[in-house]
Amino acid sequence: MPFIDTHCHLDFDVFDSCRESLVQDCLKDGLTHLVLPGVTQAGWKKLLDVGQAINGAAVAPGLHPCFISEHLESHLEELRSLISTHRQLVVAVGEVGLDFFVNSPDRQKQQRIFEQQIVVADLFDLPLLLHVRKAHDEVRQTIRRLKFTGGGIVHCYSGSLMQAEQYLALGFKIGIGGVITFHNAHRLQKIAAALPLSAFVLETDAPDIPPEGWSGEFNTPKSLPEIYQAFCSHRSESPEQIAKVLYENSVALFPQLES
Repeated sequence: MPFIDTHCHLDFDVFDSCRESLVQDCLKDGLTHLVLPGVTQAGWKKLLDVGQAINGAAVAPGLHPCFISEHLESHLEELRSLISTHRQLVVAVGEVGLDFFVNSPDRQKQQRIFEQQIVVADLFDLPLLLHVRKAHDEVRQTIRRLKFTGGGIVHCYSGSLMQAEQYLALGFKIGIGGVITFHNAHRLQKIAAALPLSAFVLETDAPDIPPEGWSGEFNTPKSLPEIYQAFCSHRSESPEQIAKVLYENSVALFPQLES
């Protein structure tokens, strides 16, 4: 069964010594495509280099809210130029959003950079890969106010069932990653069971958020089948049907992956 990892940071330095062999192992496990989000302007060149070097990879350059102190207004123009130059490789704008969980966040700058990246995504008709912590209401209000209709993924979803339904109404999918394997992730597991299968995509967020039991190890895209199996345990459909629909959900968001 084919899988797509819709969110993994395979460009991070921790993978430098094992990236090539890891990708080969993932192919054997059925992983056909990977989407690599960006986090800072300084990392975009390596993001592109890794994305171009891996068969089946695509990139989503963006400015992550947790690195807000590193972002400059000029980076937004660079983002436009990068997307325009690499249209075949870029499938989304990400990892973008609001993070009000971190200590003393510059909320005004986060909001401004987020809104400007929504404008960029709209300009190029690209979806968003959303990073949201303690700011779900603010993110949805921003998307509605800017009348953004490109959809995307709410990465590493942490909100309520009602908030998830509101994201679906805005055209977004819910990203299911390693948290679904945690024995105490009751809210996410209930959401996985309650929403239609069309609501979800799979992700790993590698090297972060490894499945339960990976103590002391960094996460890799090889964990995707384990995440898929945990997700299946909360669904009534057959594993084959679940895999098929999850794959189709991802391709619907990123049609370039099948072109």
